[in-house]
Amino acid sequence: MASIRRLLMTGVATLLVASACTTISAPPSIPAINIPSIPPINIPTLPPGRTLPPINIPSIPPINIPSIPPIIIPSIDIPDFSFPPIGLPSGDPTAGLCPLVTPAEMSQILGVEVSVTSDDPNSCTYTLPTFATVLVTKSTAEDLSGLQFLMGDTAQPQTIGGFPGVAGVILGQPTAYVQKGSDQLQVLGILIGSDPANVAQMVQVANTAVGRLP
Repeated sequence: MASIRRLLMTGVATLLVASACTTISAPPSIPAINIPSIPPINIPTLPPGRTLPPINIPSIPPINIPSIPPIIIPSIDIPDFSFPPIGLPSGDPTAGLCPLVTPAEMSQILGVEVSVTSDDPNSCTYTLPTFATVLVTKSTAEDLSGLQFLMGDTAQPQTIGGFPGVAGVILGQPTAYVQKGSDQLQVLGILIGSDPANVAQMVQVANTAVGRLP
């Protein structure tokens, strides 16, 4: 036991001597950084009584823009393209069959102003403002049955002015026929669009005309 204690004491003494001989060095220090100072800038001054000469900036000469001479457009003579007014040909209301129905009577029946534009010994043409027409004609035909066939379902047997007749539509146009002896009087409307004329008006015209037919 005594030898072990001596061994331990020898070890401890060795450690104490070793620790006493060991020194801890301090960390190295950072050297100071010297920033050089900027030397003062000396701006030279003018001596007394001296001034800087003025700086003359040359002026820009004016720019002369030449004027544009006026443009003279020669006058042009435009020919006159006016057209004379278009008028309907006129007929004689006292010639042919026209006295059978006067323009005033036709205008009253149709409700619009009409004029006689053609006359013939056996016909008279009345024209509406829309250029539609109503024809009053006379022939020597004596057969109304063929006319009824042409009118189809629109055929209406009539007594016109006391004489046998038939009224209806042929090819979309209102018409009326009346038989007086050997003469057959026809009133046919040749209409445009929705012109104010119908079968009843054609019968009324025929009734007026047949009473004056010789």
